[in-house]
Amino acid sequence: MDRKISAQIDGCNISEKAVFTSMRYTGKVVEKYEKKRANQEKWKFEDLKVREYLNRALRGTSILDIPCGTGRFFSYYQKRYFKFIGMDISPDMIERASKKTTYEDQVRLGNIFDIDTCTVFDVVVCIRFLNLIEPEDVTKALKEMQRVGRRIIFTLRVKQRHPLRHYHHAYPLSLIKKSLLPGWEISRNERVHERDYRMIEVIDAMG
Repeated sequence: MDRKISAQIDGCNISEKAVFTSMRYTGKVVEKYEKKRANQEKWKFEDLKVREYLNRALRGTSILDIPCGTGRFFSYYQKRYFKFIGMDISPDMIERASKKTTYEDQVRLGNIFDIDTCTVFDVVVCIRFLNLIEPEDVTKALKEMQRVGRRIIFTLRVKQRHPLRHYHHAYPLSLIKKSLLPGWEISRNERVHERDYRMIEVIDAMG
């Protein structure tokens, strides 16, 4: 067990699945992470959707990317002159992501269930994570992201009334609605590459 990761999640009261996910992305898994996924249809459509959702964001928009993984969106943020911070619980992911940044303080260890920042970001980006944890973890993560952001963009596999397929890690949209703080609402909910896999945006309508 990685001691740095263990220290980050200690006392967070998260599920065994969330603990396993937190511990999973180290070593060779990180080394092969992008190469294994970069040609996936899912990966390419995620890239397109993130850009689409941020295409009206102004220069200087502040972004928290958590978990940022290997920093797949960093080059896009830089081209748009966004002010961004990438956080990930995995030291190996952070080491890999840091190679894609200009400044050392743009990446740091961070736990999505207990985000260590005094900053309120314009946008929080969370891609490929919420389906890997339990419903109660999803609620905890979303509430924490709402605490530090004004707008959240995330992916989630959502159960449909008449799904085309059965997915083990698919959650009802009602879980998202129940996880929203007062004044927050779903502003966008669109398919990525499959009907059930969604890019969802929630905003602080009062802020």
